[in-house]
Amino acid sequence: MRNGKLPIGVTESKTEPWFRYSRGELTKPKYFYYGTERRKKEVRAQVIAFALRENKRWTPKIEAARKGRRTKSNKSGVVGVSIKVEKGRLPGSTYQYWWARWPGCPSGVKFSILEHKNRKAFSLARIARQLESKDKAVVEREYLDQAKSGKSAGRLLKSTKNG
Repeated sequence: MRNGKLPIGVTESKTEPWFRYSRGELTKPKYFYYGTERRKKEVRAQVIAFALRENKRWTPKIEAARKGRRTKSNKSGVVGVSIKVEKGRLPGSTYQYWWARWPGCPSGVKFSILEHKNRKAFSLARIARQLESKDKAVVEREYLDQAKSGKSAGRLLKSTKNG
């Protein structure tokens, strides 16, 4: 392991004398303190060894089960897709949209719930995230292709016509 690089799940406090290992929502974080009794170098080696052991248990099966799951920090269940609510132009009004972002495109793409309805806007944002495309015409074409082929976006398209 390169010097200065910590394994997945390990964070180092910049202001306090500790390292923390935390992986997943259901596990409690484990703290490793240094200072008067223990040197930072020793504790760093200990936390790295602990993290490497724990990360080996993090099997692909566990990782696959976590993908697409709704959590406190991921309300949509899709990485990079979130719902946003902003103040509208009129007092007390709001504007809602589904927003897709990915590495290399922090501004992302917005799909209005007023324009598309909730399910279609979510599907468009999900497709934009998969394709990593800001071109809404390409995303719409892919959405229609999925609707014709009967994939999940197609089922969502049929249900949005009613509501």
